[in-house]
Formats: sequence, structure tokens, C-alpha cells
Amino acid sequence: METARKRHDDAMLAWALRLDLMLHALIFTMSGLPILYSGDEIARENDASYHDDPLKADDSRYLHRGRMDWAAAERAKDSGTMEGRFFAQLRRLETLRAAHRVFDSRADAWIVDTGSDSVLGIGRYYDGEKLIGLFNFGEGQTTISVAESGEYADLRTGEPVDLGTVGLLPGEHRWLLCEF
Repeated sequence: METARKRHDDAMLAWALRLDLMLHALIFTMSGLPILYSGDEIARENDASYHDDPLKADDSRYLHRGRMDWAAAERAKDSGTMEGRFFAQLRRLETLRAAHRVFDSRADAWIVDTGSDSVLGIGRYYDGEKLIGLFNFGEGQTTISVAESGEYADLRTGEPVDLGTVGLLPGEHRWLLCEF
């Protein structure tokens, strides 16, 4: 029984981390300056201890404003830890965003029809680069089709992507790039 529970907990943690990374990718997809709050970079857990302080108990914003877990921050240096893997993935998103013109604040942006109520599609175009950002808010794996022309590649892997059949895990995002 303990093994089944651990597998369930591991699967839930993987889903939560994918969702957290997807939400950060969504923020990075938008124009403007993406903001990371202290601890976001290591997927720090919420802190419900604010309920114990009468001056903070009624303000749920403190759920995300707990004390920094410096031991977890130290683990971000180790790629074998959850904090280290998450930090590296977030850093990779930051690096990709900085390297591509399509994330410029002057880019044209629009909502892309994905044919799915659970998958948000955002398009961006600027200076010869076109990006289709896909974000699966659903609880299940899905395959969607996007009616955009061009040859696209997954921005993280460089692999070609057929926009007619794009698969997404629950909580997963994809950045698909076409260069002109």
C-alpha cells in the first residue's frame, strides 16, 4: 500500500511542478516584465502559518509570502533535487525568452483557437519570428490542432512539430516557433 501511495504522491508532485512551470511560461509569454516572487524560482511551497498571526490571518496574500526556506534554496544548486531541476527549467525559459525577438514587448499578440476548452493558445509575431504558446489547464492528456501556417519547431527541443497534432500532458506548455 505504501508503494502505491508513494507513486500517487510522486505523480501528483510531477503534475504540480509541470503546472507551476506552465504558469511561469504563460507569464513569460506575455508582454512586459515577468515577475518572480521570492521562492518561485525553487517551487517553494505555500506557507499557511500566516493563519497563526492575528495581524495576517485575514489576508490570504501571506500564503505566498512566508519565510524563505534557505535550505531549499541551497538545494537549487544540485541538479539532482526537485528544487535544482525546477530552477534549471525556469532558467531555461528565461534564457529562451531573452534569445528570441518574438518575446519583444512590441510583438503582435493574439489568442489562438485550439479547439479545446482546456488548452489556451497565444500567438505572438515580431520581426520574422512567430510563436504559438500552448498551455494545457486540463486534468488530462490531450491532442489539439492549430490552424496556423508555417514550419514550427518546439522552442525547447528544436524538434519539428506538426500543428495538426500537438500533444500536451496535463499542466504542460509548449512554445512552438516558426521563423520567416
